[in-house]
Amino acid sequence: MYAALWLFAVAFGWIEALTVVYLRAGASSSLSVTLVALPERLIALEVVREAFTIVILGAVAWLAGRRLADRAGAFALSFGIWDLTYYAALFVVSGWPDSLAAWDILFLIPIPWVAPVWAPAAVAALMVITGHHLFWTAERERRYGWRDIGVLVAAAALIITSFLVESGSAINQSTPETFPVWLYAAGVVLGVLWFVRVERRTATGTYTKRPWVGVRLRTILPNAPGTRNRAGTVRALSVEHAPIGADDVAIEYGKARMRLEALQREASDLGERLERVAHGLSAHPARMIIGFPDRFIDPSDWDIVPGHPLPSMERLAALTDEIRNVSAEVEDLRERLILMGRSNLVQQPDKFFR
Repeated sequence: MYAALWLFAVAFGWIEALTVVYLRAGASSSLSVTLVALPERLIALEVVREAFTIVILGAVAWLAGRRLADRAGAFALSFGIWDLTYYAALFVVSGWPDSLAAWDILFLIPIPWVAPVWAPAAVAALMVITGHHLFWTAERERRYGWRDIGVLVAAAALIITSFLVESGSAINQSTPETFPVWLYAAGVVLGVLWFVRVERRTATGTYTKRPWVGVRLRTILPNAPGTRNRAGTVRALSVEHAPIGADDVAIEYGKARMRLEALQREASDLGERLERVAHGLSAHPARMIIGFPDRFIDPSDWDIVPGHPLPSMERLAALTDEIRNVSAEVEDLRERLILMGRSNLVQQPDKFFR
């Protein structure tokens, strides 16, 4: 999944760069800074395109993770790679930017964001670093308080404000003269320092790590040893898997499925035998064979009843609980293989990918 995020972001960055090259070929412009030149009739369409660009990045990030941390990390990572690839691709295709000091329009929502190329590039690089960290440490329990969120939002607001200061120059089709470096630097330093502070607090805390696929609760037999507390209520066992490779998980998945199929066959046989008992063994007692039929007898004319004795109620209860536990194990291993990118090895339920 991590490699897929990089591949998507790089490809999307190239698409963005080529789109700008096409827009540059437009006629008379009503909004321009150095490179970008948009006819007025296309400005509204460009705003819509930029909005859906963020939607695409957000949707990919949501699909890439399972928790808030790895989804946020996936968004920051893909956004940063996409932005850096955009500038690199533009330089390869058109020779722009000729320097990191070149001015550019970054965004049009709600008004033009304007800054020298080095400013968004630095933010994009920081997003790649923080996104990588969040994505690979998503199992860590994080506790961001309202103050932490407020400080990080304030830092982002300072950076965005620095991009909006010279928006009037873009609207007036002129190149800005100055960039509020002090405002931009204040936002970057505040955001980085506070993020590092919170992450260090999380890393040195006493929080327990959460497994990638979650802790699964499994019921056990009420009369099993050590399963009841003094109040007589049944406890549940939590199982946490040790980190192993996809091949090992696939082997365990195959073994678990074989165990489950064997248990289901046994349960089906017991169910059929119990059903026959409930119906008086046979609807046609005069045409009933107990045990294995003779090979010359047509089974459609005779009712075949297994001859071995019925199991005890304890065995039925144990079989039911065993099927429940093995089914949970199979589902757990199936989910882990999908998360590891090995969905081709698992048996999918009906309409799983539809």
